[in-house]
Amino acid sequence: MDEALMQRWSPATCEQLRQAPIVPGVSLRPDSPTPVEDEELFELTGRRGFPLLGGAAFGYPAARALAPTTVPSMGRGERRLFAWDRWKGALYLDSFGGLGVGLWRDCVALMACVDCFDAFWPSLVVRRRRAAQAFWTRLSEQFSLSPSGEGGSLLRAGDVVVAQPRIFTRTLAALGDVLRFCAHEGARAVFDVGAGVAVRELPELSVPTAAPLYTDASAFTSRRVWVTDEHVIQGDFVLEQAVARLDIVREEATQHRCRAPALGSPRLDRYLQDQGAVCVAAPPVPAPSALVESIRGLVGGGCVVMPREHEMPDGALWLGLLPREMLPERAQSLLDFEGGAESFPTGLRLVRWPLWSWKDLQLVAVGAWHDWKLILWSGEGGLWVYANMPEQMDFVAGELRTWLEILALEDGLAEAERLRVELAFPLDSHLRRGLIAERLGLRPVPECTDRLVSSYEGEDLWVRELIAPLGISFCVVRCDTSERALLLIENAREVMRLESVAISAWSESRTQLSQALGREGIRTISSNRQWWSDFNDSDALDS
Repeated sequence: MDEALMQRWSPATCEQLRQAPIVPGVSLRPDSPTPVEDEELFELTGRRGFPLLGGAAFGYPAARALAPTTVPSMGRGERRLFAWDRWKGALYLDSFGGLGVGLWRDCVALMACVDCFDAFWPSLVVRRRRAAQAFWTRLSEQFSLSPSGEGGSLLRAGDVVVAQPRIFTRTLAALGDVLRFCAHEGARAVFDVGAGVAVRELPELSVPTAAPLYTDASAFTSRRVWVTDEHVIQGDFVLEQAVARLDIVREEATQHRCRAPALGSPRLDRYLQDQGAVCVAAPPVPAPSALVESIRGLVGGGCVVMPREHEMPDGALWLGLLPREMLPERAQSLLDFEGGAESFPTGLRLVRWPLWSWKDLQLVAVGAWHDWKLILWSGEGGLWVYANMPEQMDFVAGELRTWLEILALEDGLAEAERLRVELAFPLDSHLRRGLIAERLGLRPVPECTDRLVSSYEGEDLWVRELIAPLGISFCVVRCDTSERALLLIENAREVMRLESVAISAWSESRTQLSQALGREGIRTISSNRQWWSDFNDSDALDS
């Protein structure tokens, strides 16, 4: 074997790969996007083929028939197909050698060791918010685990192997013992499965009525696991209603989930489906009827939850009216500072849940986004988002449905890595609505338009005009290059006075764009995409 390979791989891994099973009938391919890595793997198996390790086929030739060759990588060009895991689906290699679960050589070495262990059940990923290391120490003591693998990177004993944060088990009995321990310790455990598992959508789900072996519960969501003599069932619940069920039989798994709600355009419905959105019934909450009519018109008396984005336990987004005691943990944290207006630099004040007051507006809390944004509805005053990092308010739409349509459109742009230059500028109060888009020859986007928001699109350009009920109105722009952004700003300056522009802190070419605007005498603001505050907050304008 090549001496360079011997330096990159331990003798134990080299021996495991020489003996590893291979994907039959597959060899090197000249059209591979990962030729160097393929050649290295091919050499490690003694040029027999590409290894099949722990249920994962490594090497582009072994995975090419199962997924697209390349996918966009946020800010890092394209990611290249390199493996297919029977539980997680396609694994893509980034420009730094990462495979989504660590560096690719580390991943291969780990799975080579696990393959020797013959783990047939998907691994458990275990997270614990506090005293994490103490959990792993107690786990080692409970199961009499001892160091194994390269440099003692694995712990194993009998039918259990631990590679933090993953736990592999060989038998159902061992899996049950691990789940009981996690339940006792209050640890959050989830099966590490993904696109490799078949998905079936159903109008409603059923789950076992017997007591579960493992439960991770909060007032908002819970996860329960049942283990029988033949298979494993994992049930996910929102407000005590089953929304997803994972059935695992040895070497096979099927994901059942509730059908995503249809709330708008085909694009929005696809977005909700991709995010695993569900609509569940919620108990009534006292609130002024004038404020809650719109939200009830969208989701009835229920609550929409998007559990999939970023795999957040309480969901990336929930939208609806909920009693305070049923809020997700992250939403509860937003209410820790309700001592009065002085607790919020924005002046936002909790009157009584779910009612808030801010400036001249009465608002009702109708959801939370990620773990730091509260969604507030003010009826005629539209939809606002309060972010506690930083403490800012933002006006986002005139109607709830419009905002969801905007999220869906932005998600598609992010997925395709399109229009990554993003900025905003204040609008002259006397400017006719739609004039800038008209001068640019843009066409309306009806689903992203309402009484307070007008959306337009053209070639590599998306423009939104937001007519804020309070303060300065503004225009948000997404385009493909800073040159196109400068042309748009030049066009806008022909019909209005423009002295400041906010540029997203995540925008591509932001430094180049800021310097070009500075040469034109335009002040720039580095924005957290809380656009309203950029033009209505004195601290932002002084930056």
